[in-house]
Amino acid sequence: MKFISQFNKLFFSLYTAFMLIFYVVYLWLDSYRFTPKNFMLSNNSPTESDFDRFSNLSQWTTNTGRMFLGLFLLTMVVCCYKRNLQNIKNFIITNIALFIGITIISTGVFFLTSSTFGNLIEPILIPIALLVLLVVYSLYLLTRKKYSQHDLL
Repeated sequence: MKFISQFNKLFFSLYTAFMLIFYVVYLWLDSYRFTPKNFMLSNNSPTESDFDRFSNLSQWTTNTGRMFLGLFLLTMVVCCYKRNLQNIKNFIITNIALFIGITIISTGVFFLTSSTFGNLIEPILIPIALLVLLVVYSLYLLTRKKYSQHDLL
């Protein structure tokens, strides 16, 4: 049992580290994408190469956001696979702390860069909605478990 709890600590620590790495890369790409010197380097009118550069940065930013969401979904499936309430609880708590931290980081970056706040929190919007659904699902499992134990008595 102790091995499992150590494995869970390691698993959620690695998950949090990778999520933060993906988010920091997303922030850097998003901030870099909207700096004026990177969007229009030519004489006041953008050229095709300027639009290509902006398009490539936008694509990288989108892909990083997708990796963030993909890691969230993969971890959610792994944690919910056996309907183990302890794993689901750990996943929910880890993500609540992670999303609060990301929101605080986003607020700081918003005041320091030209990025909009909506762009900065965009990667966590879908995971927050899914996390709310997971909380409802875990409450359902918990009440179902309580009623099934009550029926046995």
